[in-house]
Amino acid sequence: CILFLSAVVFILTCATATLGIFSSDDSFYYFLTARNIALGNGVTFDGINSTNGFHPLWMVAVTPVYFITGGDHDLAFRFVYLILLVLFGASIYLGYNLMREATDRISACLAALLFINPIVFNQLFNGLESGLLIFLILLVLNLSVKIDLVSPQMGYRNQALSGLLLALIFLCRLDCAFHLIGLTIAVCLFFRIPIWNPTVIPSLLRSYGLLVLVLIVVVSPYFIWNLVANGHLSPISGALKTSFPHAHFDVRKFYIIVWMPYGVFVFMSLFFAGIAGFRKKSQLRQVIGGRGRQESHMVLVFGFWLGCILHYGYSLVFTTWGTHYWHFASYVPFILLGTSYLVSMALNLVRFNRLAIAGVATLILTFGVGLQALTFGEKRDHHAGWHKAALWARENTPPDSVFGMTDCGYFSYFSRRTAVNLDGLINGYEYQAALTDGRLKEYMANCGIDYI
Repeated sequence: CILFLSAVVFILTCATATLGIFSSDDSFYYFLTARNIALGNGVTFDGINSTNGFHPLWMVAVTPVYFITGGDHDLAFRFVYLILLVLFGASIYLGYNLMREATDRISACLAALLFINPIVFNQLFNGLESGLLIFLILLVLNLSVKIDLVSPQMGYRNQALSGLLLALIFLCRLDCAFHLIGLTIAVCLFFRIPIWNPTVIPSLLRSYGLLVLVLIVVVSPYFIWNLVANGHLSPISGALKTSFPHAHFDVRKFYIIVWMPYGVFVFMSLFFAGIAGFRKKSQLRQVIGGRGRQESHMVLVFGFWLGCILHYGYSLVFTTWGTHYWHFASYVPFILLGTSYLVSMALNLVRFNRLAIAGVATLILTFGVGLQALTFGEKRDHHAGWHKAALWARENTPPDSVFGMTDCGYFSYFSRRTAVNLDGLINGYEYQAALTDGRLKEYMANCGIDYI
């Protein structure tokens, strides 16, 4: 409680520039778009071009903050971070419960120390949708321990709840479609559902019809709006980063520093899953042998984990640029689970020796704090350049000035100047058409851009 209250005081009293160090540049794409929506300017980042370059659920979550605060930049920014603080605390609670259920209390406590590690901490405090996504996945995994959310025997109430939760996860990050695909594969595999046989359709409708209906009803408004307002189903931010269906595999992706922790998780989990698949007495083999009847929770865990594998594979083969660490936020609950299993295995070997427990805790804490200090220093220096530029523009250019630039979220927010996004992620499809047709000069003139 003392730590939580101290964090609340820090968020409410520190300079917004200091608080902004925790934020990614892309998070301000959300904040400024939410501000424009709240002020009645439409779904636009720059007040000039309409956009759909965002994941909808986080936008829905932060827009009321800007409405309540009257669009006040500083006050709304602090309130958003209070929301993130609540999500952080709730995620620690849910993560600990999940790991304790999977292993034991001591291993769960030790693994929960990962929350101070940048691999987890930065995901929850970068101002993007990743904190909400981690919370939602942890919530679903916790609920699935007590409530059947995937088996063909679940009732209509559980179907409706499952459909709603899966829809929220999908709307939080649209590439969680891979997790829905992974879950579908897991359900068919563990419950032996022959989807190729037409005679099973009536039973499938009874078992999953309401789930699918609720999911479609919840996500349809977003796609209808997207199609009507933008003429496209896909957000521009996702469309620009993919080469699908043409492969764009580059071995250097394995060495991208922000990818590495999540890549290590993928390959280590594949290795241990392979071992579990060959061991006759492993929990995985027991779930497969029992057709998942008594372990619907494990079916859900396996399905979401499989979604992470599919997502990582797609990222390796089809993404071309702009794939940052928050694209792998959905892996975090499984990194926590995997860590708790590894810690439990290690402690069991030494019979939970107190010295070994202290050693593991020290190791996790030292690594987490050291890495946090390193990454915070790098972010502080990086943000200092953005902030200096923003203050210069605020003090030396007219209030109605329009800038054209890439990576313009932080700059636009703190300079209080309009910035047209020239990397296109929070712009409209019209900008891409102008680039393709050689009309860039005309486009910039129409936007009234004064500075590049």
